[in-house]
Formats: sequence, structure tokens, C-alpha cells
Amino acid sequence: MGEWFFSQIEKIEIGKLPKDKEEKFSTIYHLLEEKHTGWNKYFDILKEYVDEKNALPTAKETYKSVDIGKWFLTQKMRYKNNLLTSEKEKMLESLSIPFSAVMTVDPKIWEAQYNIYRSYYDIYQKEPTSDVVIENLNLSNWQYAQKLLIKRDRLSKEQEELLRKVGITATKYKDIWFDNFELLKKYFLEYNREPERKTVYENFSLGRWYYKQKDAYEDNKLSDEQKEVFKTFINDVECRSISKYDAIWLEHYENLKLYIEKNKKYPQKDDSTDIAFKNLYNWMISQRHLYRANKLSQYRIDKLNEINFAWKNEDIANGYEQKWHANFIRLSAFFEVYGRLPICSDIKEPEIGKLYFWVNDQRKAYKNGLLKPDRLEQLRSIGLDFEAPETDMNAFEKKMG
Repeated sequence: MGEWFFSQIEKIEIGKLPKDKEEKFSTIYHLLEEKHTGWNKYFDILKEYVDEKNALPTAKETYKSVDIGKWFLTQKMRYKNNLLTSEKEKMLESLSIPFSAVMTVDPKIWEAQYNIYRSYYDIYQKEPTSDVVIENLNLSNWQYAQKLLIKRDRLSKEQEELLRKVGITATKYKDIWFDNFELLKKYFLEYNREPERKTVYENFSLGRWYYKQKDAYEDNKLSDEQKEVFKTFINDVECRSISKYDAIWLEHYENLKLYIEKNKKYPQKDDSTDIAFKNLYNWMISQRHLYRANKLSQYRIDKLNEINFAWKNEDIANGYEQKWHANFIRLSAFFEVYGRLPICSDIKEPEIGKLYFWVNDQRKAYKNGLLKPDRLEQLRSIGLDFEAPETDMNAFEKKMG
């Protein structure tokens, strides 16, 4: 039962347990979980049990009216999956044989235990069963513990090589993580979007894994190496999303432009019951609202002005002129401090992110012939190169490819 319990936890961690089974198993897991405040109390009872019986409790063991076996089984699972604090890990490792003995990485003790296991393996050339005990060492428990230590990267390369010689191998958790991360990048490049929570890709629950990593990233639970690559990926996804939303906006813009050219007027609310028309009308109204709320970018304002878009409040345009100069002053200050212009990875910082988007608006305005000569001269004076052949998105494609 214990081995099955651990195997289900491992499948959940790597996203290979079907959702319905994961939900059922989670119910069992939470029944076994105890509140943090009671942990020391249960450990004291476990220690008494071990000292008295010189053994660890089985899953069904009850001691002093406490289901100590179930509690201990849960702690083994949490230990395996790095869910315990270092203090609690040390407390469990302080127990007598077999737990502390089989989990030790002390070189001298480990070597002695390895030699015991090696002598058995050399004779029988097979894995020991659960009842094989030599010199107070349960070989099956020790073998399982070594696989766990390999996965957690707690052994030296020399120890891992010795274990391979007796048939003990395992894939490290960090290697599994990076394999899953490569699969995530492959999915994103293929579909140009994040996976949904229910997404299964190449027979792997990629969506569930991805959102667990996002939570772990926010809670600072990833390793430094994992955190670095995941941060880069998240920033790249956000940059790609920006491009996607620009494309959607331009599609609505072109539809409105064609409608005006064809009908010589703007869409009216009651002109048609067609859904596509209503969507276009609603989009047009939303641009007016965004304009009045000072939430429409200068690039989009200039594009709409290009087709003589009716704003209805012409005096608002003066406010945008003042806003442009305020943004230019902020950009000049940024350039003076950092010696460069904002880049895509800066969008995590809200204020710098606004500058990044504003600079992109100026590039688009220039590309479409909508940037006023005096503004062009001002931007060039602080090093904005409008002729640069490579954009942030070009760089993203190269990096992800």
C-alpha cells in the first residue's frame, strides 16, 4: 500500500495522473494531513513508538489512540516531495533505523550500507524483497531510499555511479522539470498561446503542470535556475500577447475603415442585426470611451484620426499633446540613468512597462507616417533608432527557436 501511495504522489507531481483520480486521491491525502500546530505532538508520539518497538509503524498502526501509521506515511510522502521544512526533515532523520539509516548521506555510513546491499546483489542478481534484512538493514527500504536521494540530487556522482552498478537508477526531479519546460516551450511555439489548465499535450497534462509552476514561481518555490528560465518564458509570453492584441485591434480598425469607405458613414446602432456589424459598432464605441478615459495609445489615436474618426470631444486632443511631452521627459530621464531605452523584459515593472509601450507606439506611428517631424527629431535626440532592423519580437523568435 505504501509504495502505491508514493507512486500516486509522484504521478501528480509530474502531471501524469488523470484529473478524476487526482481529485479522489487528494481527498485521501487531506484526510491524512494534520495541522501545522499539531506536528510536533505527532512526532513525539512517533518517536516514543520507535524507541519502544525499535521499528517504524505500518500504515494501519494505532498507538496511544493515535493513527500514527497514517500520519507517518504522510510525512514520508511530504519528505519525498520536499514539502517539509528543513527542521522537520532533520527531526525525522534523527529517528533510529530504518528511516534515519536508509536516508543518510554520511559517506562512511552510506559506504557500509552500500557494501551490504552489494554483497546481496552480487549473489542473487535481483532486487531484494521487503522482508530481506541483513545486519539490521532492510535492503528494500534502502534501495527505495537511494532512488529518492537520486531524485532529490542528494548523492555525489561517485555514489550514483556505484548505485548504477547494482541496478539502482532514477530520474532527478530537476531533470524532469526541465524536460517538462522544454515541452511547454514546444507547445507555445506551435500554438502561439499559453496552455489552458485542462490542456493535454503529447500525452502529458501540460496545463496542470504549467499553472502549478506559475504558482510556485509567484511563491518563490522554484530553484534559482528554474526561476530564471521560467521568468524569461513568462516575459516572452507577455510580449507575444501584446503583439496578438495589437493584431486584433488592427483587424477591427481595418473593418471599420472598409465600412466607412463603402457606406460613407459610421456604423449606427440600429443599422443591422448582423453579429459582425454589432461587434464593429461596439468596438467603435469602446474606442471613444477609451479616448475619453485617457486610456487609448497615441498610435491608435493617430490611426483613427487617419480615417477622420469622430471623437465628438475635440478638446481632449490637447490633453494628449501634453501627455506626449510628459512621456518624452520620462523617457529622457530613463535613458540618462540606464543608458538605454526600455525593452520587453522591463514590462514587469509597471512604470517602465508604460514607457516601453509608449516607445512602441512611436515606432508604429513613424512606420505609418503618423509621427510629427518635431516629435521624430526629439526622439532621435535620445537615441531612438527608427531604422533598427530587429524588434523585440524578432529577438523573441530567435530565442524561442
